[in-house]
Amino acid sequence: MTTTCCCKCRDVCSGKNFRAHSVLQDEGLEKDGRGRAESTVPSWVSLKRSIVQKFSLDWAEGLENQDISLVLPLSCRELNLIRDEQHSLLSLLHVFHPTLQKIRAEDLTVWKLLFIFDGLDESRFSLGFNKHQVISDVTQVSSVEVLLVNLIQGNLLPSALIWITSRPAAAYQIPPSCVDRITEVRGFTDSQKEEYFRRVFCWITAIVLEDIMTRDQRGELPKTLTDLYSHFLMVQIKRKKQKYGGKQRPEELTKADKNSF
Repeated sequence: MTTTCCCKCRDVCSGKNFRAHSVLQDEGLEKDGRGRAESTVPSWVSLKRSIVQKFSLDWAEGLENQDISLVLPLSCRELNLIRDEQHSLLSLLHVFHPTLQKIRAEDLTVWKLLFIFDGLDESRFSLGFNKHQVISDVTQVSSVEVLLVNLIQGNLLPSALIWITSRPAAAYQIPPSCVDRITEVRGFTDSQKEEYFRRVFCWITAIVLEDIMTRDQRGELPKTLTDLYSHFLMVQIKRKKQKYGGKQRPEELTKADKNSF
């Protein structure tokens, strides 16, 4: 039986007997689940990353999900960098979370843990769920791929919660038997699009066109979004200079560009 309902970010890992969760963005992927796994799929990469960051921040600040002892985000893109290395689950956590150096193997079996595998679609692991060795000891050394498979299957730390974010195509690598709930991250409704676009994008466009049309020598109108935002940035720089004085240092723009990238 398939059911559909709204779910807030804070409720991603809630639910009776819930263990694993994967976030997917696709029509008709909702699955009624009462068990160990959940999958979440957003329509664009930055959205799923923002969801993970929001969830982790709320937990760290003591605002939500305080029944969870430890939230452990693991970026699949970063896991790719050590795909050929051998680790135990314990040593893997030490690599990605150095502040957990003093954590003991027995702590992992007692605490309520949430593992977040962010961006499965960026993973280079084959995740062959039917051909990997079974591991149930957090100190047993194996490949990173084998550790991931055993965590998702529930062989390793069966009491832990698993949350996976991914695009739909990659999410299908996970057998349905390993996923108890699938949530879909939906975009704006038509009314929300209208409200947001009018308030934000029309404002940006108006500022750029006003600057161009009020010059002594009118420049060429922007033809692409890059042109539009570049011109908007220049307008803001000029306003800052007029308001606070001084010159804009090139290194500041370079730093802002790197942060954006």
